[in-house]
Amino acid sequence: MARTILVVDDSATVRTVVEWIFHGTGDVVVPAASAAEARAAVDGRVPDLTLIAYHLPDGSGFDLCRELRGRAGFEKARLFVLTGQHHPYDEAQVAACGANGEIRKPFKVDPILQALASEPVAVAVSDAPAAAPAAPAPAPAADAVSALVNLGYARDVAANAVAAAMKAAGEGADSAKLIRLGLKELAR
Repeated sequence: MARTILVVDDSATVRTVVEWIFHGTGDVVVPAASAAEARAAVDGRVPDLTLIAYHLPDGSGFDLCRELRGRAGFEKARLFVLTGQHHPYDEAQVAACGANGEIRKPFKVDPILQALASEPVAVAVSDAPAAAPAAPAPAPAADAVSALVNLGYARDVAANAVAAAMKAAGEGADSAKLIRLGLKELAR
């Protein structure tokens, strides 16, 4: 029987990667770019796996996770928060929102498959409200990662190179500088 995977992330790249992971398996990936799209997608259904970015354009992924966990049928649903290595987040919020765990972006295939294979268990939700999510990636960093991916580097490799470039360049570096430093990092 086909399994359903809901991926809620404002990044088209992340949604596409998850679709690619399950391409040809018979499983169905339902992409959602916002909390509102996710709510519409789960209306009356409980996906076998739900992946929720912690920062969404219309709210907090933590709040969406908490909301879904409170719905009928979601008591033992597999809910995982997608977190980022370049943005600060509070690990306590992952636990407090009722998530089964987190998967750090950029991710590999195995953590996604392990999340789907995990035993569905009930997870308690804390009454504490979710903290506001961190701001999205600065545009120069996102542009630099995209440029390196367009040059043929894997997204996770490109993201790691840009992270190193950001450390070397400091705040305020433009895309071009981050691309140059990222390429130097990749040449090492």
